[in-house]
Amino acid sequence: MAALFQKTNRLMDSKQHMLAGIGRMELGDWTGALHHFDSAVQLREAMPWREDVESAWVLAAAWINRS
Repeated sequence: MAALFQKTNRLMDSKQHMLAGIGRMELGDWTGALHHFDSAVQLREAMPWREDVESAWVLAAAWINRS
């Protein structure tokens, strides 16, 4: 149960960074967007993405948005 709770928290935190990054991009703040996307990648890399398809997908999405 604790692992699920931790995964959910990481997903929520990383999603907030992704949305903030997209918002920064829309304002033309590329450096601010990069900071948020880097934070999302860092959070998602700590997830068990090698064993969990969903975790792998959200990590890939973070890297795509960062690029």
